[in-house]
Amino acid sequence: MTNDCAQDKGKEMTVKDLIKEYRGNTCPVGALIVLHYRIGVLLRERRSRVFWWLPSLVYRAYYARVFCPLIGIYLPLACSIGEGLRVFHGFGLVVHPASRIGKNVVLRHGVTIGSKCDDGGAPVVGDGVDVGAGAILLGEISVGEGTHIGAGAVVTTTVPSGRVVVGNPGRVIK
Repeated sequence: MTNDCAQDKGKEMTVKDLIKEYRGNTCPVGALIVLHYRIGVLLRERRSRVFWWLPSLVYRAYYARVFCPLIGIYLPLACSIGEGLRVFHGFGLVVHPASRIGKNVVLRHGVTIGSKCDDGGAPVVGDGVDVGAGAILLGEISVGEGTHIGAGAVVTTTVPSGRVVVGNPGRVIK
């Protein structure tokens, strides 16, 4: 499974890309979440330039201490997320900083993508994955491209591409 995230390729998102992705989100709160995340990443990438270090520092502090807690999410700027992320409602969304999320992924409210312990690995979510409300992905696992994770599913093992996972513990039904 490949994960062609924009940050991994070294490609900087432009303002045009930001607007395109913002318009692609049908949920206003989700669009706002993704927009703020992308702006933070854009500033983080430019902070090595002399002029950009102060705006980057101020924005990252605002993002982490004001915006995310206000909306009830934890989407750290350190995680790698591909283009086309769609977040529906977003409240209660928690993503581990070491996670990698592919292109065109859908995340709904109450989703947790994290590790099993403090020093454990984080999940790698492939392109086109649809994660249902309240689903939990834990540990150093990978979720294949085009997989659908059902609402409330708890996934702790690697899932092949194109599958449907439901239940606690998560089991492949298709």
